[in-house]
Amino acid sequence: MNMAQGDQGSGVDRLDVLARAAALLHANGHTTTETVAGVERLAARLGEPVRVVPDWSMVTLADARGRPLRVVAAPPKAVNMHVATAVMTLLQRVDTAPGPVDLAALDAQLRQAARRPASATPLFVAASVTGAVALAVIFGAHHPGAIALVAVAAGIGGWARRLLGARGQGMIGQAFAAAAIAGVAGALATHLDLSGPARLVAVCPAMILVPGRTSSTAPSTWGTPASRKGWHG
Repeated sequence: MNMAQGDQGSGVDRLDVLARAAALLHANGHTTTETVAGVERLAARLGEPVRVVPDWSMVTLADARGRPLRVVAAPPKAVNMHVATAVMTLLQRVDTAPGPVDLAALDAQLRQAARRPASATPLFVAASVTGAVALAVIFGAHHPGAIALVAVAAGIGGWARRLLGARGQGMIGQAFAAAAIAGVAGALATHLDLSGPARLVAVCPAMILVPGRTSSTAPSTWGTPASRKGWHG
């Protein structure tokens, strides 16, 4: 469907479309900088300039004076990077297409992108194990027991994160579970009397599964840069 054809009088609200795009990107782990830039470019393309203000579990669209126009919930409970990639590809296509934007077509394709399935849980668990073991080796783990401990902890942590996300648990609960599993792994490493570096690398599962740093904007100040934690893709 060509979104560069048609007009904007399709009965679809431009702010609703912008809010949907921002919420899908934010809730599915896309970087804050690219989310803000992509949605604000789309807003300019639609003739509805807004400021995108992401927060922990929501996204606000504000006008030039900082007054909120739309506030949508976007908790990153079950991050699906397939959705984020599909939405960004869609926004880039709209950005480069000539002519007016068909809002109805754009809205339909955003809804379609939101239904894309996530990667299979076994694949996610395998990726978690691979990443944690690689970090362990980089940090100097050579003891087979330490590497096995890291692999088991990362596998359990990856499975737990998927399970909690599917049940609607927020990012704080998921991060706590991953950190708790890593803590148990560290305690086991100490109990098994592994070497000092091996005890340290037992926390590698947490480094893979606990959210990292990203930049955002504090909604209470409407534009003051602040740091927050959020899921990365």
